[in-house]
Amino acid sequence: MVIRVRPTLASPRSLLVRTLVLAAVAAGRAEILRLYHAGTIHDSVLDVLEHDLDLEEMSARCRAVIEAEPDIKLIMETTNFDALASIVAGRLMVRTSYRLTGAFGALALISGCAILIALDESNSLTFVNAGAVLIGIGMGFCNTTFLVSVQTSVGWSERGAATSSVLFMRTIGQALGAGIAGAILNFSLARTAPSAGETLNQLLAPDLRASLDPQTIDQLSHAIASSLHDVYVIAGVLAALTLALVPLLPAGVSPTRSGKEA
Repeated sequence: MVIRVRPTLASPRSLLVRTLVLAAVAAGRAEILRLYHAGTIHDSVLDVLEHDLDLEEMSARCRAVIEAEPDIKLIMETTNFDALASIVAGRLMVRTSYRLTGAFGALALISGCAILIALDESNSLTFVNAGAVLIGIGMGFCNTTFLVSVQTSVGWSERGAATSSVLFMRTIGQALGAGIAGAILNFSLARTAPSAGETLNQLLAPDLRASLDPQTIDQLSHAIASSLHDVYVIAGVLAALTLALVPLLPAGVSPTRSGKEA
C-alpha cells in the first residue's frame, strides 16, 4: 500500500489548531511581560524569550508542519471529530438511550477500521481521512455513552469515584492498546523486512528518503503497509467486540430515564 499525498490548502480545522497554538504563545508572552515588569526576569532573558516566542515565526512553523505532515492531519481529523461526536452523543442519548448511542459509536468504529483494512495503493489520502473521521466519531460516541451511563448508575456521593475509575481504565486501555499495536507492527516488520534496520527510519524521514533508490522505497512501503494492515485488523476485532458488548446496556435507559421508567 503506497498512499500518494497531494498538496492541499489548509482546512478550517488546520486553521483552528494554528489559532489555538498562537493563542497559547500569546498567553505565554503576556506572562513573560508580567514577570519582567515584576522584576523576576532581566532584559537579556526577555530578549531571548521574545525571539523564541515570535508570533509570525510560530505561525509560519505551524502552517509548514500542519501542511507538510499527513500524519498530523490524520491525528487532527480523529481528535476533532472525537470532540464533535461527544457533543452530538450527549444530546442524542437524552432523546434516545445509551444502547442506541453506544451502538452507533461501535458501528462507526467498525466502519472506520474496515476502510483502513481495505486500503491499497490505489487509494488517496481522502480515503484514509474517511477512516480516521469515522474512528473519531465512534470514539466520541462510545466515550461519552459509557462515561455518562456509569455516572448515572451511582449516587451523587459516588460519582467522583465512578468517573475517575472510568477515566483510569480508559487510560490503561489506551496504554495497552498502543503497546500491543506497536508490538504487532514491529513483529510484522521484522517478519516481512528483517534486514531493513535503519533503512526504515530513512524512509520515514523526508530529508533522508531521497537517498534511497525507488525499488527499496517500494519494498519498504509494502512491508509497512502489510504491518499496518495487521494492526487495523486487530483494531477492527476490538471494534466488533465493542458492538457485542453494547447490548449489555439496559434497553431504553438514558440520562433522563431510569430503568424503571423505561
